[in-house]
Amino acid sequence: MFVGTLGMAGIGTMLSTITMNTRAKDVMLAVLFIPLIYPLLYACVTATTTAIMGTEFWTDFFVMPLVLACGYDVVMLLVCWVLYDFVVSA
Repeated sequence: MFVGTLGMAGIGTMLSTITMNTRAKDVMLAVLFIPLIYPLLYACVTATTTAIMGTEFWTDFFVMPLVLACGYDVVMLLVCWVLYDFVVSA
């Protein structure tokens, strides 16, 4: 849950800053946010489902989505960190 929350908060903060000065703020935010958050959401749902189901080899099916979610978080948070100053000054 921590990995998913961290990624959603980082991506959401960056996209809300980008869409702050546009006319259709709510529509533009949804159009940008949903495609960017989908891979993270899918990985977190897969890991959570595997943890709840508790199958025989649950660690194999739990670790891979968790690693993908962590990798996606790292990449997106670094991109957001690099671009934040440019977005705020634009």
